[in-house]
Amino acid sequence: MKKSISIFFLALLYMLCLCDSSFSQGKLYHVKWVDDGDTIVLSDGRRIRYIGINAPETDHFKNGNKTQRGERFGQHAKKYNEKLVHLKKVRLEFDHEKYDRYGRLLAYVFLKDNSFINEKIVQAGLAYCLSIKPNLHYSSRLLKAQRGAIAQRKNIWKKLENKKGAFVGNQKSMRFHLPSCQFGKKTAQKNRVAFKTVYDAFYMGFAPCMKCRPNP
Repeated sequence: MKKSISIFFLALLYMLCLCDSSFSQGKLYHVKWVDDGDTIVLSDGRRIRYIGINAPETDHFKNGNKTQRGERFGQHAKKYNEKLVHLKKVRLEFDHEKYDRYGRLLAYVFLKDNSFINEKIVQAGLAYCLSIKPNLHYSSRLLKAQRGAIAQRKNIWKKLENKKGAFVGNQKSMRFHLPSCQFGKKTAQKNRVAFKTVYDAFYMGFAPCMKCRPNP
């Protein structure tokens, strides 16, 4: 039984290596479809998740039925992403980790003229920075783009209520939480940072906890 499991994982590792070898950082790939503001599908069917950003969710459907309601600006982010890359050629740049837990390839996406798509969506105020170690190569550049969008109150930043409170930031995870959040409470004292408003947290590059959802 153990031998069979070992062979299975070796085969899986081999297949992942083959997938990786089919991608070249200088090669151009055709975008067949845009899922939402931060995910695209290549002509070969592989999904690409943009590194370092998180766009509002769109409506989710299964068998023609809506299973999850989209977030405000979800459709705006998708349409903007479509305008940027749909049916175009893109160059992919990778970081330390290449896949997320859903099996999507993680990448920084560029057009032929070197326009940085991840950055453009943040600049438009249609996504916020989402720092996940160890993929932090362009984190400073993306944060600069976010601060510019916040200053100009573009899209999500214009409509986001500047909610005041005692938000708990975790410098290790780069997430911020409501004081009542179990994850916020578990944050080690050495990693804790306090924010008075949600804008303060976003300005410093912290992303909202997906459990307690401190951003209104």
